[in-house]
Amino acid sequence: MIGPACSGLADVGGYFLPFLVVGLLPILPAAITTVTMTTQTTSQSNQTVSIMALLRIPGVFIMSLATVIFTTPVMLQGTLAPHLKPFRLSHALLGCVFLIRPLCYAVSNPIVGKIAGRVKYKLLLMVFGAYGK
Repeated sequence: MIGPACSGLADVGGYFLPFLVVGLLPILPAAITTVTMTTQTTSQSNQTVSIMALLRIPGVFIMSLATVIFTTPVMLQGTLAPHLKPFRLSHALLGCVFLIRPLCYAVSNPIVGKIAGRVKYKLLLMVFGAYGK
């Protein structure tokens, strides 16, 4: 969600600055994770598993399918910017346009989570949520 908000940095530091900021942000959690994680030893197995064998597991197949289906609209967002050019929006305001979808998602998640905790038919709620996305 921070990417679109950082697009206003283009007004200050040029085209490259938002990419630099968003690209460098993951370094801090990676450094913290590297320092705080403990090493664990696990038994190594030389057994190989094919992707098709994994996809035969219903849960893995459903999650893979959901990932493909629900990331498609995000990939199409890159085509939105040229259609917004006639409005002559600043970089910061254009970033806010791209922030609308993830912000709605972040705000609605706790609400839907509360509803899901009280509803008996959770599958119906998931289907409705998938359709609404």
